[in-house]
Amino acid sequence: MAHIVVLGAGIGGIPMAYEMKELARPEDRITVVSNSNSFQFVPSNPWVAVGWRKREDITVPLAEPFARKGIAFTPVGCRQVRPEENRLELNDGTSLDYDQLVIATGPELAFDEIEGFGPQANTISICHVDHAVEAAERWEAFCRDPGPLVIGAVQGASCFGPAYESATPRGCWNRRCASVTSSGSSTPAPTASPPTRCMSRRWTRRAGKRRRMWSKAA
Repeated sequence: MAHIVVLGAGIGGIPMAYEMKELARPEDRITVVSNSNSFQFVPSNPWVAVGWRKREDITVPLAEPFARKGIAFTPVGCRQVRPEENRLELNDGTSLDYDQLVIATGPELAFDEIEGFGPQANTISICHVDHAVEAAERWEAFCRDPGPLVIGAVQGASCFGPAYESATPRGCWNRRCASVTSSGSSTPAPTASPPTRCMSRRWTRRAGKRRRMWSKAA
């Protein structure tokens, strides 16, 4: 019997857990570790930011879906990986042993790389649903009392969204997604993402190929 742990419950971690459950032997165990008890569909965050969707429209509690699949779920997050011991140290002080580990934690938002960048400073983010909710509030405030905006691209940023966005004719948010801040106003407009590793071009090619295959199959 093997214990397979998937670290991360996002767009990468959830499909991986489901596929591992299908491919694993009946006696194998699958556990997903996340720092949240729900999944958020990141490509829909812009919709939240402009009021087209609410938080509850793009988030899904994970405990029940995983339970139906026979997948264990631990929503306390991980603070350290101990590969020499095949063990995870979790944020609640417990540990989790594994035989195989899949790391699907996604990007780390690097707002701190740029002075004044990020939702706690002078720009607005839609990288997380919490950011998008705040962006919606501040965007409405800006629309009520508009003023000049400064729109800039932050060098080196990348798209961490999936092919759902990057395969569209508009492309992805691209490298160091556009950062929109206000000039002479305390209310900036929504922006995109801080530095992350960009895989958007490869995703675009793959997604385009899949769409052609689906079209032929139909």
